[in-house]
Amino acid sequence: MKKINKIVVLALLFSCLCLPSLAETKFEGMTNSFEEQTKMYQDRLSVLFIDAKQVGNMLVGYKGVLEFVLSDYELTENLSSITNLPDWYYDASYSFSNTDADKELCFACHVTFSTVWDFDPLKIKVGDYQLQRSDILSPSASNPFGEFPSGTDGFFVFRVPLKVIKGKKTIDISYENNKVTWKVIK
Repeated sequence: MKKINKIVVLALLFSCLCLPSLAETKFEGMTNSFEEQTKMYQDRLSVLFIDAKQVGNMLVGYKGVLEFVLSDYELTENLSSITNLPDWYYDASYSFSNTDADKELCFACHVTFSTVWDFDPLKIKVGDYQLQRSDILSPSASNPFGEFPSGTDGFFVFRVPLKVIKGKKTIDISYENNKVTWKVIK
């Protein structure tokens, strides 16, 4: 009986002294703070409004919104510890392993339809690179390609050659005549 009591006391002592410090431990490569997590995601995000008209400080009349997220090693390695990513991004992450990180960049793209719009992913350009059908990595079930009604959304994952950013500080990501400038992450 005394032996069991000693074990219980030791276990309680261990849990009181050691477990709180383990919870605060920052394992290599992991990001803990909400601000760090948000910055990591925001640094990789570019938002493009399609055919938007600016009225004062508002954008109106757009067909849809494309949210491009660079899915690099740092973001994907921290995926399990980041708590504030959109749900669609976690779903898209299953397609990230289909890229060669030494030769390709992987992007996840969330598409939101604000009006009836016939979305064609092959009209996307990253830098000078025109997206091709073979660059799309996600399964067709999640791909929001074609005409959809307003209020619909979906996502897809694609890759582009790493050379599109080589030596550049910024690149344009465009859809038809709409573009957004993205700051290249070092």
